[in-house]
Amino acid sequence: MLAKLIGIVLIIIGGIFAIQVLFPLIGSLFGLLFLLLKLAIAVICIGIGYRLIKRD
Repeated sequence: MLAKLIGIVLIIIGGIFAIQVLFPLIGSLFGLLFLLLKLAIAVICIGIGYRLIKRD
């Protein structure tokens, strides 16, 4: 019985540690996603501007 209680406590502590590690990681992934989106928009704007300049 004591082993089961210790197991439950360890599972709860492990879950708390996992959540504390995952939330910053998820936040940094969303930050990276928005950075890539901004870079893609910039590249598209440069491409369109270049095509408009070089159009005959």
